[in-house]
Amino acid sequence: MSFIEELRNLSTRIESYRDLVQNEASTKNTFVEPFINLLGYDTSNPREVKLEFTADVPPRQGEKVDYALFKDSKPAMIVECKPYGEDLSATHVAQLVRYFSAVEPQFPFAVLTDGVLYQFYADIEASNKMDREPFLEFDMLDIQQSLANELKGFTKPNFDLDKTLAAAIDLKHSKEIKDFIMQQVESPADEFVNFVQSVVLNRELTPTERDRLPDSIKRALNELMKEGINLPPVIDEEDTPDSNPRPIGFTFNNEQHRVEPRTWKQYLVIFCEILSRIYTDRFEEVLTLDLGQRRPYFSREPEHLIEPRQIRDTGIYIHTCFSASQIKKVVRRLAEHFGYDEPRIEHTND
Repeated sequence: MSFIEELRNLSTRIESYRDLVQNEASTKNTFVEPFINLLGYDTSNPREVKLEFTADVPPRQGEKVDYALFKDSKPAMIVECKPYGEDLSATHVAQLVRYFSAVEPQFPFAVLTDGVLYQFYADIEASNKMDREPFLEFDMLDIQQSLANELKGFTKPNFDLDKTLAAAIDLKHSKEIKDFIMQQVESPADEFVNFVQSVVLNRELTPTERDRLPDSIKRALNELMKEGINLPPVIDEEDTPDSNPRPIGFTFNNEQHRVEPRTWKQYLVIFCEILSRIYTDRFEEVLTLDLGQRRPYFSREPEHLIEPRQIRDTGIYIHTCFSASQIKKVVRRLAEHFGYDEPRIEHTND
């Protein structure tokens, strides 16, 4: 069985048990320890996985991190677990910062998790001082092939300190660059505007040109993003024609609906339109709904979205730059938010 298949099997397990997991102990037993085993570390072997590993920070005594993972007797990573569903807040990050600096021997990586979201940290910015921002975030309920490939580097068979640290640095820089670009899409910083003028345009601008330059930058970046979406998509294992054939229709709330044209994006739009008609007074909740994403999925401003589609009679647009599997997950989460469960949605495919 491939690594991605094992991840998806564990994801299915989490889906089926998450309503039953109520505390930190059950989170560890049901979600976290199977994840550690999936990475190739034997939780029953105290040479590989040490529980309640000492992380005392004077004057504090009795501080312990939940798991310490070793490969060939050398430290690999520490893992701190919180109850499933608990926000991995700055307070928890600060706790992990203390542990990271206190544990002996020193570990190159630290992980904070609620059993579903895994945040990976390192000391890239300052030696033996954990960075405040993770270089990798992996969601077990939203498995993405590209992130799964990165995670594979942290499995015991593939763990090589130099190579894994280099990958972590690349991920951190990539994340920071993407975040910076997204900030410029929303509101170009003065320094970036100055850079465009001096390096890209390389000339003096009239006052009118200078005033218009931030808007020109926003437009250019948005167009680049949209043009990039039109490139041939990379198809992963879960988005092959056999696994996600085109939808003909679906049954929801005991009513049948056809999808024309037969595309998953159209299915997403139709599903949202149905919800908007059923929940006329509540549908605007989607504008602030947390679906675990960095960018908004819904907006009244289509320029804030990638491949926006309008939801009829609402004035609201939805981002549709998703794979078929991602669309199914978005639909499931929308259904859950409005009081339905996934088994009540049945798809009819080619």
